[in-house]
Formats: sequence, C-alpha cells, structure tokens
Amino acid sequence: MDFRLVTEKDDKAVRRLWSYSFNGDEPFFSWYFSQFYDRGNGLGGYENGELLTCLHLHPYQLSLRGSSLAASYIVGVATDPAARRGGMIRRLLTASLEEMRRRDHWVSILMPSKAGFYAPYQWLLCYHHLVYMVKLEDLRPLAKPAGNILYIESVTLDFFAQSYARFVAGKHGYVERTQQDWLHRLNEHINDRGFVYCLEMDGQPAGYIMYSFKGKTMLIKDMVYADARAQAALFSFIYGHRSQAEFIDWNAPLDDLSYLSLFDPKQDIRMYPFMTARLVDVAQALEAIRYPAELEDSLTIRVQDDMAPWNHHCFRLTVSGGQGRVEVADQAPAQLECQVGPLTQLFFGRLSASQLWRQGALTGQPEAVAKLGAIFPPCVTYINEYF
Repeated sequence: MDFRLVTEKDDKAVRRLWSYSFNGDEPFFSWYFSQFYDRGNGLGGYENGELLTCLHLHPYQLSLRGSSLAASYIVGVATDPAARRGGMIRRLLTASLEEMRRRDHWVSILMPSKAGFYAPYQWLLCYHHLVYMVKLEDLRPLAKPAGNILYIESVTLDFFAQSYARFVAGKHGYVERTQQDWLHRLNEHINDRGFVYCLEMDGQPAGYIMYSFKGKTMLIKDMVYADARAQAALFSFIYGHRSQAEFIDWNAPLDDLSYLSLFDPKQDIRMYPFMTARLVDVAQALEAIRYPAELEDSLTIRVQDDMAPWNHHCFRLTVSGGQGRVEVADQAPAQLECQVGPLTQLFFGRLSASQLWRQGALTGQPEAVAKLGAIFPPCVTYINEYF
C-alpha cells in the first residue's frame, strides 16, 4: 500500500469516506470541506491507485511546559468498509507519524470516538473535562451580574483573543489560537445556528460564551472568563435563559470548582475523557520544552515504540538551567522504562511519574521515579478544540 498526501483528484473520494464514516451531518459537512479543509493536510492510503483510507493533519501550536510546539491534530480517520480489519489503520497512523516528523511536529493530538481503539497505537488520554448536566435553576448561587454583555457584532477578534489569553493563563496544553483559528471557530459555530455573546468588565475583555439550544437544553460549546467574578457574570447570563431552557450542558476545565456551590450539587457532574495525545519524536519534544529552572539532574529512560523506530531507544535526559539535552544511550543501563504513550501523559502533565509507576505503566526504582516527577511536575491540561 502506498501512503501519500491527497491531491485535488482525490477530493470526491475523501468526501465519500468522510460522509460514510461520520454521517456527513449538515451544515458542518459542507462548511468543513468548503471553508476549513486543506488537501495539503490530507494523508491517504492507496491500493492500485484507489483511496481506501485517509486522515487529516490540522496544524496547531500547543503551549506545553513553557514552550510553543507545532502539533498535528488528527481528525477524520476513515477507511472504506470493504478494506477494514486488515491492519490498515495501524499502517495509516504509522505513515502519519512519519509525515508529522517530516513537518517538525513533535507532538500530536487526536479526539477519539473510543479511546480504547487508539490506545494500542499509544495515543492515550491527556485531557479531561468536567461535564455539567445541571438545571439552570440550580445556578442561582453562582450567578452574580456584573460588567456588560456585548453581542458578537460589537467586538473584534482581538476581544476573543484577549479573553482567551486571560482564561488559559496557568493552564497547560492549550491551543495558541491564531486569527484564522478564531474565524474558523466563530464561523462554524454561527453557521450551525449557534449564538455568541461577550463580557466586558472595567472596560476590558473578560470573557465570552458560545452556545446553542437543543430542546430544553442550553449547549455551551465554549465559555471563557478572566476570573471568578467574570465567571459569575456569565453564569448570570445563562441563568437569565430559564424561560428558554431547563438544563445546561457545559464542558468545564478539570480544575473548575463550580460544583461546590450549586444549589443542588447532587446532579450529573462527571469527568469526561476529551482528548488523546502522542509524542511523535521523543528526543525533539524533550529538548523543545522548559524545565524547572532550579533542577540540575540526569536520567536514562528506555522508551518502547514499535511504530516509530526513532523513538525506540534508551535516552539520557540532562536538565540544567531550565533546558533539556537528550542523547541516545542504548548501551547505558536504563533507570526507567515505559512505552511512548505513558511518557506522553507525563510530558503533557496529565499524570505524574508516581501515578504512572503505581499503575505499572512506568517501571524503575522509586528514587528514579521521584527524580522524574520533579523534572515533569503535573499540570492542569485544557483544550477545547473539536477539529
């Protein structure tokens, strides 16, 4: 099988595979392929010239441990039904790792329909949300009006960028949204019959909310706020929709504490697995990020990766002055050992070294595990991109 980037003559086949695999729901299907799709990011698998499988590698910048890393967001993994169950997805994902490495994208993210499907390929969960399915009436203790609510047409894209920057401060793994990202995000939402309002406080951008209605539920697709006061003001805005909706459906950051103050906290608030990630190139990724400035340390860690041979090595990581240096050290005794998936969870900050060690995903002596934990402290991961 031949794997390569798709071309213009493949457009019909790409759309057919997407429509068959993902139902081709409108208006998103037409918007995606007319406004967002870039065939230069489409990777296909061909047999006798026929496209049998494909995926899309959308480029983003992720903020990871103090650095901005180019990343590929894998979406639209689709295979012709006549070609399934032949190991084709594994070959396609292997080809995607090679293509991402060629692009100098050292990390990738992927939103799975079923996380277990991608786990054998080492795309493991690195992001979770808290999902609130609660009654609007029970937001009453959280709702405190403040500031000015503005309709989208009265603000600029910079208003969204400033609000978002204040919201993600202190968070980790988020997308550094460009102006084009904002245009895509807002246009797709409005095209899908969504609403957008913004919050201004003390003359400054303080937040926004993107939402729609489905029956008696207010679906909150994206809500950001500069601080607790701004969040309370947006809750007040939501609370004002009690005549239109009975419930809210909201994906909140994992560190959100709103559930502690609900009028009736005994409702459906759950941890939701949102996004997987995978290191594409271990050595390059480890050298690209910042480390705790006070650390001076060195560790050897053996990484297992049967899809990317450039990762299947024992690496020596030396940390000094906030920088990391990585060398292949296959002849050295490994102090730690793990597969590339758990190392990704550590790198992204979703799980600590001790958590991985306790669940058996990382092996090594406790002293080495403690050292690794100091090098990679846990972080509050957050992302809210859907394609």
